[in-house]
Amino acid sequence: MVRRRKEHECTKKLSNLDENCLRRQLAQACEENARLQTIVDKLPKTGDGVPVVSGDKVYVLADGVIHSMVVEGSGQTARGPTYSHVTYHCYSTREAAREAARGPRPGRSEAG
Repeated sequence: MVRRRKEHECTKKLSNLDENCLRRQLAQACEENARLQTIVDKLPKTGDGVPVVSGDKVYVLADGVIHSMVVEGSGQTARGPTYSHVTYHCYSTREAAREAARGPRPGRSEAG
């Protein structure tokens, strides 16, 4: 019984909100999202399109083995104990690196 009353009060509060205020808040959130997206778009990306920054772990296939590496500096390179690669030759997960190593499969587009 108490739960229903709380839900009703919440619904009542929402119905009393100013619609123009909600529209302004939505517009501001959309503007902030667009601003942040421009920042993300400038970040280096892995071979599977995931943005990376310094300190991120990525994976690469080298000599038939998947190695984990750490993105360095501006994010353009990743370094492991014995290898260094540009990040666009690396992948965000072991699975993505494994899939990339298999290459495109017949009947499947590059996009997946």
